[in-house]
Amino acid sequence: MTHLSSISGSIRRLAEVIEELVTDKAHVPSTSVNALSALIHDQWCEWSRNIALRENLSGERLERWDKLWVPYERLSDEEKAKDQEYSLKFLNGIKDNVLKDVFRGYLASVPEDWGYILPTDLHKMLESGEIKNYTLVDLRKPKDFAEGHIPGAINVFWLDFMRVLSDCEMEKLPKDKRIILICYLGFTASQTAVFLKLLGYNVKVLKFGMGKSPIKGIPKKGWLDFNFEISS
Repeated sequence: MTHLSSISGSIRRLAEVIEELVTDKAHVPSTSVNALSALIHDQWCEWSRNIALRENLSGERLERWDKLWVPYERLSDEEKAKDQEYSLKFLNGIKDNVLKDVFRGYLASVPEDWGYILPTDLHKMLESGEIKNYTLVDLRKPKDFAEGHIPGAINVFWLDFMRVLSDCEMEKLPKDKRIILICYLGFTASQTAVFLKLLGYNVKVLKFGMGKSPIKGIPKKGWLDFNFEISS
């Protein structure tokens, strides 16, 4: 039933739900399965209608197909289950390669500066007015943001990005403007940057962040600042 003559289109559209694909081959989130199942059903309907127009099919076959030429949502649970079973096998078969392709594209786009901007350069942009071409996103906890933040920044806690895609939060981020992510020391912003870049956003990270650790007693110096041993 599930003809895949135009499967390349499915893969392109499947990219919209790629963030839900997990590394565990035994599990693919149900939303991804449903998304592909609906695509497969739509494609089968298109294919079978074309066959019906060209071939002299039996009345019994046409009657059976006619019952299935409905939107995916109107199929019975049993009919959906058949497409979902196939979709699960298909997703488990391709997801690793799809994810690898996505990350290869990401790696190819990494700039020479690794996507960082220095605090001194950001300060110059604020003074010159160039910052109007950017959206500043402060990823720290709301209470820390309220205590002091870079002028013009909006606050979206970084775990809201990493945990789920929240429509109300993503609407705050325009794709037609460049984004600068700000956190405590640059670590969480770097993680969030990868996530957003894979979704198509133009992102940079403020290197060293606000220069203040969210955990008391955590030093902000690096390995060499402590004169720790090194090898060569």
